[in-house]
Amino acid sequence: MLEGAVPTSDDVELMLDTIEDVPAARGEVLMVMVSYIQGKKDTKGYVPNPSTADDPLISRLWEVETVDSLLDMAVSERNRCKRAKACDDVFLRFATELVRLIVITAKRDLDPDLDPLIRSRADDLISLSQHAADRARGTEHHEVMSMRADLLRSILTGNFEGLQDHIRAAPRVIAHAERARARDDYWMRLLMRLNDGYVMSTNDVDLIFERLEDSPENRGFIAAGMRSYYVGALQNDPTGLVLIEDPLFTRLVEPATFKRLLQMASFEHKKCARADTLYELNCEQFRVELASLFGLLVVRAGDHEYGDGEANLAFRELRRSGFEALVNSHTKDILALMDRAAEFASSTSQFDKSKILHTVEVTRTLLDGSQTDTERIEYIELSALEEMEKQLSADSYFPFASAGKDDTEDKGRRSGLAEESESGASRKLAGGR
Repeated sequence: MLEGAVPTSDDVELMLDTIEDVPAARGEVLMVMVSYIQGKKDTKGYVPNPSTADDPLISRLWEVETVDSLLDMAVSERNRCKRAKACDDVFLRFATELVRLIVITAKRDLDPDLDPLIRSRADDLISLSQHAADRARGTEHHEVMSMRADLLRSILTGNFEGLQDHIRAAPRVIAHAERARARDDYWMRLLMRLNDGYVMSTNDVDLIFERLEDSPENRGFIAAGMRSYYVGALQNDPTGLVLIEDPLFTRLVEPATFKRLLQMASFEHKKCARADTLYELNCEQFRVELASLFGLLVVRAGDHEYGDGEANLAFRELRRSGFEALVNSHTKDILALMDRAAEFASSTSQFDKSKILHTVEVTRTLLDGSQTDTERIEYIELSALEEMEKQLSADSYFPFASAGKDDTEDKGRRSGLAEESESGASRKLAGGR
């Protein structure tokens, strides 16, 4: 879709079901939808008329029931934000932007079906738009979101005071917003490619860590993306040799990055604890996915055989170059990260408790120097590769839709993977859910 492909009606229903049923993915699905619709604008900046556009997504989104449902979810999230002082900012921002696009188009086309809904819910539309703009304060999106909130208020209330100021500032604000949107589009395409066997460039990795620093509300998604990419690499090459020259892996094993991620994990946990949001999606996802990622890194610091002479030599050199010492020097911090993941796993509703605890147990085993339980280590790896296969086949529109807990077990696939595995120490800990 991000490349302009028109979704089918079944695709549209799957996306809408995901928004309603999978909180872990709804922000990203909406991000993809908004990016797609923005790409459909004509040279004057108008979205096609839904009644004449031969586009299942646009037609479905402009239905009264769909708009009403999106508004209900957005209002609920805004209210939760006010109560908990923490919220899904990605969902709120893109839900608000999507509804704004629908309202503007409906007003332009004098839509007789949507007009009564827009008039009856004008207060919700205005307050949502302003709330989303306020939440964006301090980001590159704040100015354009504030301008759009004011313009929407003018359209819905008929009060055009100050409109001339916005008109004069519009070219500069819109140009800035377009540059930001282009970066967002590239970022989304990068996230989508991570599930398609895409090999990242150094610039891609730089962007990931830039976003990790600048977008605290997205850290859970980003950590999930890094782990997903790592598992995909191991799926293509179980020896892990491909990682040696991979830009993401080489960045992860740099001392400064390794230490910064552990610091960030500790900081985010304290921040979430103070706000009483330890089980909010971003807090929990960052905690779980980062624990899983560090579990994978700990494996590569151990003295294991990977079923391939070249891989064995490459990782032996990596350990000797300082990586083993780096892991050993941060054992206390890694164990603290694992302890947090295990401590809060008992009450998780979005992740698989058993996989979290397996990851923690195996990582502790490796750090304690007792590395003989290869059967349990291999089980975790096979389970993760199974999860990766499910993602690759089912989550083409929203790369982290399976970030939440999945209670289904495909015994046949796990058995097949077990038969293909040639070495209990070749893959170790390739996953954490």
